[in-house]
Amino acid sequence: MAIVSHKEFKAFFETFFIPVYTLMQRYTGERELSRDFTQEAFVRVFEHWGEFETEENAKAFLYTVARRIYLDHCKHQKIEN
Repeated sequence: MAIVSHKEFKAFFETFFIPVYTLMQRYTGERELSRDFTQEAFVRVFEHWGEFETEENAKAFLYTVARRIYLDHCKHQKIEN
């Protein structure tokens, strides 16, 4: 049974925004960049929201996506420098 309602997503967002933002803040040390990465991670979760069987699956996906966004950023920074 997939989780699909917007109400569920809102509750998920409210529960996990600060923890993911804090993680990104630790990674980047920059507020705006952390907010951008966190927002992008939630957009990607929202795009796949109907595919998750449980909140735990969505949470795992969220943290995986957030880390990948950060790592992609680091990779692009190295290429540019």
